[in-house]
Amino acid sequence: MAWSDRRYDDDSGFIPRQPQDGLFLILGVTVGLHLLKVLLTGMGFVAAGTVEEELGVSVAGLQAGHFWQVFTYQFVHADIWHLLWNCLMLFFAGRILEGMVGARRFLWMYVLCGVAGSLGAFLERGGHAPVVGASGSIMGVLAILMVMVPNLVVRVLVIDVRMKWLVLVLVLIDLAYALGDGRGAGATSDGKAHWTHLFGGVGGFSLAWLWPRVLQPRIERFKARQRRRDSVRRLETELGDERELDRILAKISQEGMPALTNAERSFLEQRSRKSQASRRG
Repeated sequence: MAWSDRRYDDDSGFIPRQPQDGLFLILGVTVGLHLLKVLLTGMGFVAAGTVEEELGVSVAGLQAGHFWQVFTYQFVHADIWHLLWNCLMLFFAGRILEGMVGARRFLWMYVLCGVAGSLGAFLERGGHAPVVGASGSIMGVLAILMVMVPNLVVRVLVIDVRMKWLVLVLVLIDLAYALGDGRGAGATSDGKAHWTHLFGGVGGFSLAWLWPRVLQPRIERFKARQRRRDSVRRLETELGDERELDRILAKISQEGMPALTNAERSFLEQRSRKSQASRRG
């Protein structure tokens, strides 16, 4: 049974226990990069905002060929409160998901959700300001949990709520802000990258539900058809080679070796090498 098919609905308090190597790697890189940014900026080695411009994702950056931004923006944060909030959310959501799928899958899921979230940069504030933060990746992680453990009960402050309702509320809040307050697409009053959150959530939902149930089966069927076509082509080639070999041997029997053309001699040499290689194998 694939990890995407496992269900944990029967135990609403289920939390898998595994080492959190992937989670702490992401937290370490995220916190370390922020500390390095603060240090370099404070010592005057880089101007304020330079790290965000280079590593945050923006339409201008992508148009300039800075494609690394779709990966790096999720590890950069604007200030300490932005960092602390995202690290807190990532810790609680990430430890559950990594416990289910393991460190390797968790890492690539997190990064791919971030890449999906980077598409929201085209809608945030007209796409001009760089977008930074792990919120898109975290929303993707939450969306994956919503698919895998929809009835998992989590505590938000003093309220116990099921994962599916928590994610639904967060999506509705992001959607309301993302649609804006009459000031244009992506122009939200709280300054947060809500389109990035939503695209990250779509990425997580696609990984957990759309990929294993819709896309992967179609890809497997396509590969199976390709393998069948390749087998048929190989068989046709082998049959054609056998017919050609029979014709050449008949010609040798009737007219002798000197009657062979250069192409026929080359064909016999190839068949001889293939036969010898097959015997050695």
